[in-house]
Amino acid sequence: MIAAVVIAASLWASEPCGQEYALRHGDAVLFWITDERQPAYGEVCYMWGYVPAIVSGGRTFRFCDVEWCYGGL
Repeated sequence: MIAAVVIAASLWASEPCGQEYALRHGDAVLFWITDERQPAYGEVCYMWGYVPAIVSGGRTFRFCDVEWCYGGL
């Protein structure tokens, strides 16, 4: 019983839970790094098919490293 709970908990923890997972590959996002990088537009790219990242100007940024928003600004 305990083994089943541990396995279920690990599977639950591995599920994507960030808002960035709601974006589609190729969606445009506005992103910035506070006090480091001016706001710029980038494109969502799913690396390895399931890891969302932002590609802008030939560089790749992780969502957890930047502030970002989606939509018409």
